[in-house]
Amino acid sequence: MRILVAEDEKMARFALHTSLVSWGYEVIEAEDGKTALEILESEDCPGMAILDWAMPGINGLEVCKKIREVEKDREKYVYIIFVTGKQEFENMVEGFEAGVDDYIIKPFEPMELRARVKAGVRILDLQEKLRQAKKQAGAENSENGGTPG
Repeated sequence: MRILVAEDEKMARFALHTSLVSWGYEVIEAEDGKTALEILESEDCPGMAILDWAMPGINGLEVCKKIREVEKDREKYVYIIFVTGKQEFENMVEGFEAGVDDYIIKPFEPMELRARVKAGVRILDLQEKLRQAKKQAGAENSENGGTPG
């Protein structure tokens, strides 16, 4: 699975990259929100994104909101995890209301990140199975003249 890491701090980006690669994931990096948004809006975007909230240009919260808007017009869902220094409860609520799927406070524990990434992968796998089942059901209905089996 490909994962976007969007983090402006070089050391934090390196720590995320190193951990994810060691767990077998392919990592794409972005140093700012504008680049992250361009990657996530592309047709071949990664299935998961780990975003910092505070980034130059467009912050992680805005990236998340814009991706949730784009997803209304396409089948692909991007699982988004915030890894941020924003510790206040209100920030966490604001992140979830913007559409983030998970929220980790910096400094993060690598094993916590790993567990949360694996949970995201499970959700994305289930979503893909559901999409395939719907596609297959639609194909079967069209073969039967539009009437269920």
